[in-house]
Amino acid sequence: MQAFLDDVKAEFNGDIRFDEASLHIYSVDASIFEINPLGVALPKSVAELIQIARLALRHKIPVIARGAGTGLTGACIGKALIIDCSKHLNKIINIDLEKECVRCEPGVIQDQLNAALRPHGYRLGPDTSTGNRATIGGMVGNNSAGAYSPKYGKMVDHVIALEVLHADGEIHHYQTLNPKEWNKKCSQTNSEGKIYSQITTLIDQYRDEIIENYPQIPRRVSGYNLDALLDSNQRNIAQLIVGSEGTLGLTTQIDLKISKCPQHSTLCVLHFDDLIHALNQVPRLLEFKPIALELIDHDIIEMGRLSPSMRGKLEWLVADPQALLVMELEAPSSEELIDSLTSFEDWALKEGMGYARRYIEEHAQRNHIWALRKSGLGLLLSRRTYSRAIAFIEDLAVDPQHIGPFIAELKEYLTAKGRNAGIYGHAGSGLVHIRPYVDLRKESERKDMLNIMKDVTDLVKKYGGVLTGEHGDGLLRSWLHKKLFGEKIYQAFLEVKNIFDPHRLINPGKMVEAPLPDQNLRISPKTHVQAIPTFLDFKPEGGFELAVDLCNGNGQCRKNETIMCPSFQAFHDERHSTRARAQVLRAAITGEQPMDLMLTEDVYDVLDLCLECKGCKTECPSQVDMAKIKSEFLYHYQKKNGFSLRNHLFGNIG
Repeated sequence: MQAFLDDVKAEFNGDIRFDEASLHIYSVDASIFEINPLGVALPKSVAELIQIARLALRHKIPVIARGAGTGLTGACIGKALIIDCSKHLNKIINIDLEKECVRCEPGVIQDQLNAALRPHGYRLGPDTSTGNRATIGGMVGNNSAGAYSPKYGKMVDHVIALEVLHADGEIHHYQTLNPKEWNKKCSQTNSEGKIYSQITTLIDQYRDEIIENYPQIPRRVSGYNLDALLDSNQRNIAQLIVGSEGTLGLTTQIDLKISKCPQHSTLCVLHFDDLIHALNQVPRLLEFKPIALELIDHDIIEMGRLSPSMRGKLEWLVADPQALLVMELEAPSSEELIDSLTSFEDWALKEGMGYARRYIEEHAQRNHIWALRKSGLGLLLSRRTYSRAIAFIEDLAVDPQHIGPFIAELKEYLTAKGRNAGIYGHAGSGLVHIRPYVDLRKESERKDMLNIMKDVTDLVKKYGGVLTGEHGDGLLRSWLHKKLFGEKIYQAFLEVKNIFDPHRLINPGKMVEAPLPDQNLRISPKTHVQAIPTFLDFKPEGGFELAVDLCNGNGQCRKNETIMCPSFQAFHDERHSTRARAQVLRAAITGEQPMDLMLTEDVYDVLDLCLECKGCKTECPSQVDMAKIKSEFLYHYQKKNGFSLRNHLFGNIG
């Protein structure tokens, strides 16, 4: 490590950080895990990214590319050099309307890209719920999808080409090749030729197992996309890189297909008094070819009613539904849309489809509905308790024709285990986000989490499904690949990793050779939390410690619109986000001497630019009140260290 640090000092002039605060900030994402990295680099250009990655690889230092850090599986954390692509690598290089494609850097935000495409009547098809902060590089790594996947599919369906930096320091450009072009690549004697020839051999060797063991469902992102290379008439190694979670290389440039925006569409919100009955209607509703069909359950509705940011936006609700199905229909013209809606309403009325249906055309109200759906995760996690709606079986996917019976059996299993769960998700794609409440501080709860994961793997296999349809595997689910796919396919995964990264330097411990998910937890029985005596009243939050720990890392504070968070919007630096402030405080108060660790200059510096505007109190789905937390921190800090000259000056003006 010291030799690497010496070479960094001598050769690299970019932004690289090794201070304790930065290591704590980048030790987490939106998952349940926490691992301090070796360092953090924030390259200002692709050239700097390549330089620092090659420098680390030369010294056998593992590297992990990171976007917004909104993933739920721990895929972008680890004991490695974290390369944050989100601060500077955000250029849209070219938009080609004639070819309907765009080229960009990995740090471009999904909403930023759509804002650039919208004036031309185009959009990116995949539409994640974290679109106001998720980066395109992260979406490629995860093989993201979103609400509109019934029409647009996943990222793998939109990636045209990738430029990738591999573990040997070489950069390769991957695009679709015909058999002649592919064979020409295989005949090369360089590192690129070696990749092509070895992948060809692997696909030929495991072809029958891939066909037999890969579920044919709309949403599968579990494992490596080996099935994407079965068609020898046209192959693209970029499709293998998509969904690999950065374990095969670091993406430096991305070419994507773009899609025309829907011209005329309307939301229909169907209200049901029973969740399973609602899900059983999904196959029938899909016959009307909706471009989106989303599920929202009663738990999320109730948490929305309690949320300061949502409670005034639910006027469209009728009575007290146990489940909502939000369906969006589109047509080429307003006349055709009216005809479609009339036909649907006649059918729905005859079939008794829900106890109420609301048709929403007004733009603001439609945004309110999508805001409730997109805030589902944060709302479930806003409860003031350590028993939380944890992400560990939250991304199950089956054929949408089977979603009702599957969820019915899953709920029956969880009820027998004494587990309540919040449920929402992409019903039209057969994918549900189901989050059982678990207290990870208890050893028995952690063991039960592992048992549930193993049992649910058996259940999802019974229905021909997978463990993840968009969130990925990471530290959370990679350990189950052998159980899900079988011994031979897992062996194929190991061989893929060996081809691209034989020395395990690119995001190791994900996809293959993963630890159990009861390790490296942010909260565990070993977490030592001491009560902090407070000046302000934190009883409503459950105490100062729980107020800090309410931050689940969802990254809503990284968005670029409305109020939260002004300092992040000014600097676009994770260090100046609400999430970072919560994390450095949490790291301090879980130490052996929490007051001494908390009242340091490092922690003060991270909190310094918080304007105490209360934006997080209203806009964070988990209602983290950093203004109140900072006020409490300053009381203790200034009691110990005294007031600065600046504070004395402004405190005595007038």
